[in-house]
Amino acid sequence: MPRKSESYNDLVNKLKAIIEKMEAGSLGLEDSMKLYEEGIMLTNKLYAMLKDSEAKIKILKGDSIEELEQ
Repeated sequence: MPRKSESYNDLVNKLKAIIEKMEAGSLGLEDSMKLYEEGIMLTNKLYAMLKDSEAKIKILKGDSIEELEQ
């Protein structure tokens, strides 16, 4: 069953929780690597959301298609 789409703020909060766990320094190597990988995936999702929002804003502002491709 596919997961419900998470909001930007939900993803940011998950990333913050991962950072706090990793900064505590009490994790083993395996757990640290799992959290690091999850953090990278969350960061990529957040970046994609920002790029999508940026493109929508440019369209709404009336910027040209050429500028959107940059």
